[in-house]
Amino acid sequence: MWITALIMGLAGSVHCVGMCSPLAATVASAHAWRGALGLYHAGRITTYGILGAFLSGVGGFLDLPRFQFLFSWIAGVSVLLLAIGFTIPMRIPGVGARVASGVGYLKFAFSKWLPRKSKLSVWILGMLNGLLPCGLTYAALLNTLGTGSMTTGFGLMVIFGLGTGPAMMGSGWLLKLMKNRWHISSRSWVTASLFICGLLLLARVYFQAGYFFGVSSGHLPISICQPIIF
Repeated sequence: MWITALIMGLAGSVHCVGMCSPLAATVASAHAWRGALGLYHAGRITTYGILGAFLSGVGGFLDLPRFQFLFSWIAGVSVLLLAIGFTIPMRIPGVGARVASGVGYLKFAFSKWLPRKSKLSVWILGMLNGLLPCGLTYAALLNTLGTGSMTTGFGLMVIFGLGTGPAMMGSGWLLKLMKNRWHISSRSWVTASLFICGLLLLARVYFQAGYFFGVSSGHLPISICQPIIF
């Protein structure tokens, strides 16, 4: 579970570079002091951790840990669909407008905090970045619902965030390398990284369910099949 979160963050970091590097570059130019970018990403990871703890607490309250396999499966399929969406544009009626509205509020808050020259403002800007709509982050959060522990949920999302860190810290160098030396567009890298993350989540389900150890689908863990009893 912990390794999956780390690998998911590492594999999906190219997606993060493609989606979030412009914001990071804006913060870096507005706050050119040493350590500003690291503090910014610390704020982003803090948001991930808080969201993970909250959803894990909700999952524990609703007795959802027995559905851990199901959540991992849904998360994996969701990430694969997200990857397909980058290849074949898809629109869900009503969703785009609501997402745009939410992003608008975040942009307004971002513009208010960006000019402030303090370490606290940089950290808050990072936290706002962590709230931006991101299918990969949602898939990682979905995977925390079945943990039943706020501490575990917090830790999983922090590890996921740390996995995205190396690529995000060197985003400018990475984007230049992909475009000029490898001649691969950032969109292609984003799509490939999402496919990898989706397959990792699905592979985790099959390994833990025992598919690779001779367990048939008729002997799936009860955590998938047992309904919630309120």
